[in-house]
Amino acid sequence: MAVILSVQQGTAILGTSVSALNVALVAVDTSKTFIASGGTNNTGNGNVHFLRTDLYAATSFSINRVGTGSAITAVWYAVEFSEGAVVQHGTVIMTTTTTNSNIPTSVNTANGFVLFTGQT
Repeated sequence: MAVILSVQQGTAILGTSVSALNVALVAVDTSKTFIASGGTNNTGNGNVHFLRTDLYAATSFSINRVGTGSAITAVWYAVEFSEGAVVQHGTVIMTTTTTNSNIPTSVNTANGFVLFTGQT
C-alpha cells in the first residue's frame, strides 16, 4: 500500500507576459514525488491556461505555458510518498493524436495511474 509522506500546496501567478515560472519546494525525493496542477483565468484561449509542470530538482519545479497575454493563477500540489509507490517522470513529443511511449520501469497496471500534463 502506498503511504503519503507529505503534501505541499500553493498557488503561483503567471503574469500576462510570463510563460514559465519556477516554484520552490521544501526538499522532496523526486523518485517518490509528483506534481498535480491546474490553472484558471477568464479567457477562452487554451494556450493561456494549459499548464505543464516539470519537477526538475528536489527543491523546485517549473510551471510552463505556451500562450501569454492574460494572467493565470496556477494551483499546485506536490505529493510525496514514503513507501509503497514508485514515481516515474518523462517527456513525450506528441507527433500524432495517439502516441505510444515506453516508461523506464514496468509497472502493474492494476495498481498504477498516469498523470499527464501537456503544452501545445
